[in-house]
Amino acid sequence: MPVCYDAYHIRAVGLICLKNLLSIRILAGKHNDNGNQG
Repeated sequence: MPVCYDAYHIRAVGLICLKNLLSIRILAGKHNDNGNQG
């Protein structure tokens, strides 16, 4: 089912995005560099 595949793909991408956001926040907190947000 294409719909099921799309939902799974969106979910996987969402999890990756969450991990990336957490990593970015951690790096930003360590380096105190707020010039690269947005």
